[in-house]
Amino acid sequence: YFAFDRIAFAVTLTLFVASVLLSLLSLLVALAGAESDADAIGFVAVLVPAIAAAVGAYAAQREFRRQATRSGTVTLQLAELERRMADAESWDELRLHATAADRVMSSETGDWYAVAQFREPELP
Repeated sequence: YFAFDRIAFAVTLTLFVASVLLSLLSLLVALAGAESDADAIGFVAVLVPAIAAAVGAYAAQREFRRQATRSGTVTLQLAELERRMADAESWDELRLHATAADRVMSSETGDWYAVAQFREPELP
């Protein structure tokens, strides 16, 4: 999730920078008197930020950053509980840590359903 979030951010930023540069180029071409070139560059200058907004909105809508953060947290919690279960010195202690792991996983599943149930599946 973090990798996609970084890629989406980089693509969005690149497209917005390109749109600013294209807008400046369009202005310079228009000032030089080449109107037909200015129109084409102007169209691209409008199209590029629209694409960037779409990429950014898709990434935000899918909540990649939140899912990645949550996944990392759950991974750390489960790793710690796994260590504790491996070090358990009695069945009661093992059961205690296994129950805690079950609660962590149940909570994660419940959170995922809460986020996903109100969203219609979408194709990218």
